[in-house]
Amino acid sequence: MKNIGISLLLALALSTPAYAWKNELFAKLDKDANGEISITELQAAGCRVDTKLFKYADADRSAGLNKAEYFTNREFFRSCK
Repeated sequence: MKNIGISLLLALALSTPAYAWKNELFAKLDKDANGEISITELQAAGCRVDTKLFKYADADRSAGLNKAEYFTNREFFRSCK
C-alpha cells in the first residue's frame, strides 16, 4: 500500500511540469490577463489568424479563447512567431 502512495506522488510530481508550459504560453499571449486570448492578442504575438477558424475555436462565442479552447484548437494558430 505504501508503494502505491509513493508511486502516485511521484507520478503527480513528474506530470505537473508537463503542463507548466501551457500556463506560461497562455499567460504570455493573454496580455490583458482576462483569462481569454483575443484575435488582437494573437496578432500582436505574431500569429496569422483566420477569423473563421478563430470563431470556430471560440466554442462559447465570447470573442476570446479560454485555455481549453486555445489548446484544443492550437493547430489553427501554429504560424505564430
